[in-house]
Amino acid sequence: MRLVAAIILGMCALSARSSARAACDPSVDPDKSDVANAREAVTANCNCSTATSHGAYARCAAGQANALLANASCASAVKKCAAKSTCGRPGFVTCCRTNRRGKTTCSTKREATRCVAPRGGTACVGTFASCCDACTAGGCATTTSTTATTTTSTTLYSCAGSDLFECNGTCPPDALCGPDELLVSCRCISSAEPCGGTAPFCNGTCPSGEECATFQHYPLPTCGCIPTGVPACGNPGVPVCGGACPSGLECHAVFEPPIAGNVVICQCTAPGPCGEDPVPTSGACPKGSACTYVGGFFCAPIPCTPDNPYPTCGGQCGDGGECQPFSFGTQLQTCACTPP
Repeated sequence: MRLVAAIILGMCALSARSSARAACDPSVDPDKSDVANAREAVTANCNCSTATSHGAYARCAAGQANALLANASCASAVKKCAAKSTCGRPGFVTCCRTNRRGKTTCSTKREATRCVAPRGGTACVGTFASCCDACTAGGCATTTSTTATTTTSTTLYSCAGSDLFECNGTCPPDALCGPDELLVSCRCISSAEPCGGTAPFCNGTCPSGEECATFQHYPLPTCGCIPTGVPACGNPGVPVCGGACPSGLECHAVFEPPIAGNVVICQCTAPGPCGEDPVPTSGACPKGSACTYVGGFFCAPIPCTPDNPYPTCGGQCGDGGECQPFSFGTQLQTCACTPP
């Protein structure tokens, strides 16, 4: 999918399942097989050894659990196994400690030397990444304990292993394959996730009466819930910025940073006027100008396309203003819009 490449080069939950939320008992079937199948999908689609962070791995595991489990209440069992793992934690180990009464507990340690036996007990470093697999009743496990015990068919999705510049792997029916939040790998972005975390597709869930939409594009696409049926910020466009923003934000004209071309775009910003007083705010400016930042926030005239070069300029702006010469000493000489 070339969309992901465009996002990078342009610099860019709860499962709504129909099954009842029955109590989960992962020690007996059908929940035991349900959890095992979901964990197989986590192993296939959330690469433990190459995870960029523990949080990223845990989020990937949660997405697989939400997408695959027949009993949604079993999601906590799958997520717990991901949370108590060394995935995304270079150098960490699983540590199985057995006390003098024979009780074995598991935890993750920053390094193997920190896996120390309790008084009168024993300790060993596990050979598995998750505490769900690492320990037995008396020490460290030597074979994996996570196997499917039924003939239930499990679809393993390939999104997480696909090329970041393509993200063309497979996902569950309610999800699309796209980049993760850090733009380092691909993940299944489910329509059951909260809206704010579903960029670049903005296909997530919102409260009743609202819909998930892209409300700004720089520096990365950002999703938010806006009133249903109302165009998002950017309509009709600069210099007349209109459209809806998520609650607490307002749609205003702002300059992108010079590294992005220093062009004017419509963007959701904090409410209030553009400026530094009482706090730095990229907010509202008078008609014909937009908020910019050069050592501080201030309003600058919106450049226009003149009929003639500076200083003659001439022509009309989109909001009915005129294209007039504007200068700031010798540092800035351009044609800019003036209010009608």
